Amino acid sequence: MQPAIADDLIRRIVESVHCAMMICDAQAEDTPLVYVNAAFEELTGYRSDEVLGRNPRFLQGEDRDQAEIDIVRTALTEGRNADVTLRNYRKDGSLFWVELSISPISNPAGGITHFSAIQRDVTVRKAALHALSESERRLSDVLENLPVGVFLIQNGTIQVNRAAEQITGYHRTELTDFDRSLSLLCGDSAEEVRRLWECDQTEGFPTPQILPIRDKAGTEKQIEFAICESGPQFICLLTDVTAQEDARLRMTEIQSELEQTARLSAMGETAAAIAHELNQPLTAASNYLQTVKLILSKPDLRPDPSLIDYLDKSDDEIHRAAEIIRRMRMFLRKAPIEKAWHNINNIIEESYELATLGSLERPVALRLRLAQNVPEVCVDKVQIEQVLVNLIRNALESMEESREAELSLTSTLNHDGSVRVDVADTGHGIPESVRSTLFRPFTSSKKDGMGVGLSICRSIVEQHGGVIEAHANIPLGSIFSFSLPRNGEAVSV
Repeated sequence: MQPAIADDLIRRIVESVHCAMMICDAQAEDTPLVYVNAAFEELTGYRSDEVLGRNPRFLQGEDRDQAEIDIVRTALTEGRNADVTLRNYRKDGSLFWVELSISPISNPAGGITHFSAIQRDVTVRKAALHALSESERRLSDVLENLPVGVFLIQNGTIQVNRAAEQITGYHRTELTDFDRSLSLLCGDSAEEVRRLWECDQTEGFPTPQILPIRDKAGTEKQIEFAICESGPQFICLLTDVTAQEDARLRMTEIQSELEQTARLSAMGETAAAIAHELNQPLTAASNYLQTVKLILSKPDLRPDPSLIDYLDKSDDEIHRAAEIIRRMRMFLRKAPIEKAWHNINNIIEESYELATLGSLERPVALRLRLAQNVPEVCVDKVQIEQVLVNLIRNALESMEESREAELSLTSTLNHDGSVRVDVADTGHGIPESVRSTLFRPFTSSKKDGMGVGLSICRSIVEQHGGVIEAHANIPLGSIFSFSLPRNGEAVSV
C-alpha cells in the first residue's frame, strides 16, 4: 500500500471512531494538541481550530484539584501509559465525565514524539453510579434510624443498626459474625432463630416468633424476630416486646386474681354461713360441759380434781373456738377489728401452746428469743394468735421429714418503733415456683393445701397496719416475719 493511501486510510479510520481522540506533540513546548477527531468536537463542543495548539488541560477548567491530573502529569513526564477518570467541561461549561487512556508514540529510534489520548464519555454511567450510591446511602440512613433492630445478613456476616445495638447492648463491631452473634444473644434458642432463615421461603416468609435473648448486661428480653428478605442477603427485624409481654402476663395474672377474688368471696360467704351454723353446736357443747360440772359438784361425788380441771380447759377451748369463729365472721364481713394493748411475747407463747396442742408427733427443738424491751402493741389478740398459729403449724409440717427439727420464735424492736416477729424453721423451705405469689389466695406449697391460710395472714397483718414477708433460712428452711406498729398505724417498708 502506498504511503499516501495508508495515511488517508488511517485518518478516515480515526475520524470514524466514536470515541474522542487527541494527539499531542511531545516535543513541542507545553505538549500542544496537533489533532482532534470529529467525535472530540461533538463531545466537547469545541471546533478543532479552537483547540489545536493548546494543552488539553483547558478541558478541566478551574477544576484542577483532581488527584488523577497528577497521575496524567507523571505519565507524560515518564513517557508511559495512563488510564484515569476525569471531570471535564464542555465549551458551554457543562460537566461531563471521561475515561481517559493516554499512550506514548515513539519514532523508529525509540524517542517519544507524540501522545495519543482516547476519551470515552461515561457521564451517564457516573450519574447512575452516583444515584445508586445515594440510594444506598438513603437506605442506610433509613435502616440506621429505624426504631426496630435490623440485622442485614449476607454470607455469614452481619451489619446492624443503632436500635439493634440498643436492644442487644453490644456494639456493632461485636456482632459481625452470624454464628457468634446467635450464640451470644440466643443461647439455647439459637437453633430456633436459625430455623427462621433456613426454612423454605417458597410459600412466603415465616411467621414472626417471640424468643428470649440475653443482652450484654445479662438481662433477659423478649424479642420478636421477623424475616423480611431472603436469598443470599436478607434482613431480620428485631422488636423488643418485653414490655408488651410483661403487660400481657400481668393482664393474665390480673384476670386470674379476679377469678380468685370471686372464688374467695364465694368461699367467704360459705365460711360465714358455716360459722353461723357452728355457733349452735358449740354453745350446746359448752352447756353440756357446764351440766357435767354441776353433776360432779354434788356432795356425794368425789371426782378426781384433774377431771374438773380438764372440763374447765375444755370449756375454755370451746369458748375460744366460738370467739375465733365470731372474729372470722367479722373478718369476712370486713367489720372493724377489736384492738387492745397486749404484750406480743405473751401472744407468741400462747400461740405456740395452741399450735402444738395434740399435734406434735415428733420432738421439735424450740428456741424462744423474745426481746424484753418490746413495748405493748395495740392489736386484736385473737387475730394475731390466728396468724401465729397458722405460721407455727406450717413450720411444724415443713419439718416432718427433717433430720433436725428446730423451731425459732423471735421478737425484736425495729428502728422505727414497730415490733417484729419471726417464725423460723429447718424444713424443706419455700419452692422457687411459688415464692413470688406465696401470699396470694389459692397459692400453696403443700400438696393438699388450699392456699388460703397465708392469704388470710397477710390480710390480718395489713389490717393492723403491718407487713408480712417470707425468705430463706440459711442454710435450711424458711423464715416468716411480720411487723406490727405500736399504735396500729402503717409500718414503713
